[in-house]
Amino acid sequence: MERLIRSVETSRFSINGQLTSDISTNLMLEAMVQDLPLIDQIRNHKLVPLDVALCLAVIGLESHEGLGPTLRTSQPLDPRWRPLLLPEIWSEILEDCHETDSLNLSSALLQIFDFWEESHSAAQLSDDKGERLVSAHWHAICHRREPDPGNANYWWARVRKSLFSDALREIITASIPELGQMDQKFLQRLIDGGSFDNKMMVSSALAARIGSTDEFLLRKVQKYEMLFMISASIESLRGSDKFS
Repeated sequence: MERLIRSVETSRFSINGQLTSDISTNLMLEAMVQDLPLIDQIRNHKLVPLDVALCLAVIGLESHEGLGPTLRTSQPLDPRWRPLLLPEIWSEILEDCHETDSLNLSSALLQIFDFWEESHSAAQLSDDKGERLVSAHWHAICHRREPDPGNANYWWARVRKSLFSDALREIITASIPELGQMDQKFLQRLIDGGSFDNKMMVSSALAARIGSTDEFLLRKVQKYEMLFMISASIESLRGSDKFS
């Protein structure tokens, strides 16, 4: 976890620093390509389950030439990743955790790998079972990417206080001096109120033209937004010795 957090210092936002994890991506690729049960891979290689979740997140977030998922949902990164990301898989791996924690973790991973329907279903089920914060974040991101701006803003209103607003404001503020004047003005709109403006992110993502500088900048923001969110999901599980 420490190595992952060190790799997302604010000064690295607008340059091409890569996210890293302590687990070789080859082990995850092996499980994906050979259709190996993830729980067997964890046991056979004595892996820490939450480190595996981080490794999978890094693979997805470093996809598409390091920009991570597109602003609007698209085809899954590779259909063969799906069995490694589903709620029932993580419920088995983290058998002693609360069901909503494994649902939120799965929703995050599925969204990062562009399994939109499955991610949305996991977030909805977590909300149905009474978890109102992390699931609402992923629900909002789902609908922003759908795109369904009205539904996205409904869920951001349900969130009220974003878990990662301060972190996103800091990382954007640190990156602005490195950008040209037009790009500075564009990103400044996301934090003009003193904190990260989720509704402005929704409208900006909807308006961004594919291949434009605006899209590039917003995908960088989204990449770190997703990183901070899945880190929050994982940190909620770190208290148990079974998962650390």
